[in-house]
Amino acid sequence: MNSLPDQIVTRLNDAGMNVRDGWLIVDTDVSLVGHAQRHWLIAAKNVLLIVEEHSAGKIVERCWDEFESFRTTSGVGSGLLQAKVDGQWIDLLRYSNQLAHRFHKVSRRLEQYLEQPDAGVPPTVAEELDPPRCP
Repeated sequence: MNSLPDQIVTRLNDAGMNVRDGWLIVDTDVSLVGHAQRHWLIAAKNVLLIVEEHSAGKIVERCWDEFESFRTTSGVGSGLLQAKVDGQWIDLLRYSNQLAHRFHKVSRRLEQYLEQPDAGVPPTVAEELDPPRCP
């Protein structure tokens, strides 16, 4: 699980959003339109936040009860983390293929939490999101 940079925490605090109860914080390396830019997904008890890296960037806040399901899709050079809302799949984050393994796990964890929110944080959250690498 990643930690948020100080400037992102400050932006969220200034917007009145507390990320202390975030049980999953993960970053991506590509914007939805395909530019090299970090974005963060923060899963908290009541909301899912998506935060753009730059200081004037968007902060998207969605309540858990809006979501029906989560999935990843792959494409040429990148993939998408998507959520089903009102019967339609919407794009949440884009990631490079290098991060595909990470976002498959993220999708499963979000789905677990969606299916059983009263069970608390999915037990697999403590696992490493990225595969081990040789030194």
